[in-house]
Amino acid sequence: GMELAKQIRQLPDKKKASTPIIAISGNYKNYSKADFDEVGINDYLIKPLDYDALVSAVKKYV
Repeated sequence: GMELAKQIRQLPDKKKASTPIIAISGNYKNYSKADFDEVGINDYLIKPLDYDALVSAVKKYV
């Protein structure tokens, strides 16, 4: 996920490169907010997934 986010942010097409990215992770304890920010992840949610939080996060970016 982190590597994919980096690759998306480096796309030459600026519209595609700015696509909002919301990570869903069960491994969040190994990362800080700064780590997610550094690769361009806009928001992240932890597992087990709270579907209300997911809907809220998606609404922020659409």
